[in-house]
Amino acid sequence: MQIFEEFSREYFREELLRFRGLMSEKSFYDDLNKFSDCKSSRAFYGLLYVYVNTLDLTEDDKVLMEATKLEFDRRLGYMLMR
Repeated sequence: MQIFEEFSREYFREELLRFRGLMSEKSFYDDLNKFSDCKSSRAFYGLLYVYVNTLDLTEDDKVLMEATKLEFDRRLGYMLMR
């Protein structure tokens, strides 16, 4: 028997905003040298988990998640090049 958590759309939006706030902090990327267990990756995978398990997502929510993913990839790339 598998038990899946189901999240509300409001909770997803809260987590999305929280993640976007974290992305703007330089300290969010401080432990990139660990590579296997860095804070930014754990936070992104947490957001992804909430996204996948959220009921009733709208097309706008999907667009926001895609834009957040792209921005995260760009910021991560920039921080890795520094």
